[in-house]
Amino acid sequence: MKILQQLSLFVGGCALCLSSAMAALPAVSVSAGDASVVPGTGAQAMPTLTITFNSYDLASIDLFVDYDATLLSLNTSDSKVVFAGTTYTYSEFSNALVTAGFSPVPFDSDLPGQYSLSGFFLTGQTLTDSILELQPAFDVLGPFKPGMSTQVIVSNLLLGNALTNDFETFASAENPIIATVTAVPEPETWLMLLGGLGLVAAAGRRRRLLQVSGSDSRLVAACC
Repeated sequence: MKILQQLSLFVGGCALCLSSAMAALPAVSVSAGDASVVPGTGAQAMPTLTITFNSYDLASIDLFVDYDATLLSLNTSDSKVVFAGTTYTYSEFSNALVTAGFSPVPFDSDLPGQYSLSGFFLTGQTLTDSILELQPAFDVLGPFKPGMSTQVIVSNLLLGNALTNDFETFASAENPIIATVTAVPEPETWLMLLGGLGLVAAAGRRRRLLQVSGSDSRLVAACC
C-alpha cells in the first residue's frame, strides 16, 4: 500500500512538472538565422526568420523587413516559405493564405530595401506546434565584396491575437530582430592565402637555419 502511495505521488509530481514546463513555453517565439555568401555572378544569400507558434490564435500579422538595397536585391521568385513542413514559393504561400481567408495579398516589395507581409484572417487561425520560416533569397550586388557584412532587419512584427483581441509586438524599430549576411572569399582565395602564409613561414625557417649555421661556422673558425 505504501509503495502504491509513493508511486502515485511520483506520477503526480511528474505530471505537475510536465504541465509547468508546458506552461512555461511562450505562445510565440521568433528567431533569425544569419547567412554567408561568396560574392559573384548569380550569388544569393538566404537569411531566415523563424516564427514558432506553440499555441496561438492568429488573427493578423504585420511584418516589415529592411535591407541595404545597394548590396542586396530581393529575388521573390527564388524566395521560399516553409510552413508546417511544406515548402512554398512566395506566390504559392500568398495563394494559400488567401485561400485560408487572409486579406490582403502579402509580400509587398514595391520599394527597394524593404518587403512586408501584412493582413488579417477573416476567422482566427489556431496554430499549435506550427513553425513558419521565411527564407528570402537576396541576389548579391557588385559593391558587396568579401570581408563586408550587412544586416537584414525585422523592424516590425506585430501579431493579432484572436482570443484576446490584442496586438502583440515581437519586433520594433527600437527592438529589432537582425540577421547578418557576410560576404566571404572564394575557397581558391583561402587556399592561395594559406599557401602564401606557408611560403612565408618556410622562408623564415630557412633564414633562421642559415643564421644558425653561419654562427656555428664562425664559432668553429674562432676555436681553430
